Amino acid sequence: MVDLRSEGQILTELNAGFTRICIALEEVGGIFQIGGERSPREAAQMARGTISVIPPGSRAYGKGDDVTFMRQLILQVDQQTLCETFGPQIDAACALAPRLMVSNVRLRRLGQIIAEECTAGTAMSRVYGDSMTMAVLSALADSADAEGEQVEARGGLAPWRLTQVTQYLFENLSERLELNTQAAIAGLSKSHYCRAFKASLGLSPHQWLLAARVEKAKQYLLEEETPLAEIALAVGFTDQAHFTHTFSRLVGASPRAWQRARCTPPEPPPNQRSAFEVIPGSLHTGSTARGASNHHPFQPASERTQ
Repeated sequence: MVDLRSEGQILTELNAGFTRICIALEEVGGIFQIGGERSPREAAQMARGTISVIPPGSRAYGKGDDVTFMRQLILQVDQQTLCETFGPQIDAACALAPRLMVSNVRLRRLGQIIAEECTAGTAMSRVYGDSMTMAVLSALADSADAEGEQVEARGGLAPWRLTQVTQYLFENLSERLELNTQAAIAGLSKSHYCRAFKASLGLSPHQWLLAARVEKAKQYLLEEETPLAEIALAVGFTDQAHFTHTFSRLVGASPRAWQRARCTPPEPPPNQRSAFEVIPGSLHTGSTARGASNHHPFQPASERTQ
């Protein structure tokens, strides 16, 4: 697992001798995007999914503008060991087919579970590791699941109207944002706007706004020791209590606990002899992520780089 702090642009190469599964778990301040067989600048034009499968020997680039913090799980796959371990239970060619920046909610949740195991500092059993391997490969092979998440929402806002509304919300997070104003920007009645917004993004305007304010608050938490009361007002919450309650509910940790977890290097986990093994690796701004071993089919690279 890779935690990266940056004050500017992130440019990385993701080449390796093994297949790599990259799962974006968290991004603060911007979007980190992966593109293949093209320049890092062109990579920024890729779709905004969270899952990429990069085959060995291929050229892949990552690029992020204004990303102040990024957490990414990188699984290195030894296909030979994978086939020896699971045999005909897994269609490796289908599961590990190359793809870039696709959406898969189930796989992202599995990635979060694996990341929690990496940071817990305890070794997982071989049986548990193998079961997680099967779950990850099953999610990758389930093309219907991945494709279903990318179907264009029916009854939603037109893309250009959605862009107008979300840009307005982003630029005015600290203000009181009335539904009537949002609906007017979209050119719809209030009730039609609320239905169309939820059809497009899966959240009501109010739910989306709370999530956006929490994401903006994360940037303040990473930058300096600003009092929580000031952060709350800066991102549009009525007071510190409302901010702390909403942040904890959406993120699963209090603002200060979240801040400590991302600003304090974790203890390295012990060596694990299972399907998932922590491999020494690194990811630096403008450099290549490296590290490989061929003892296990899946190997999460675990390193914090600042």
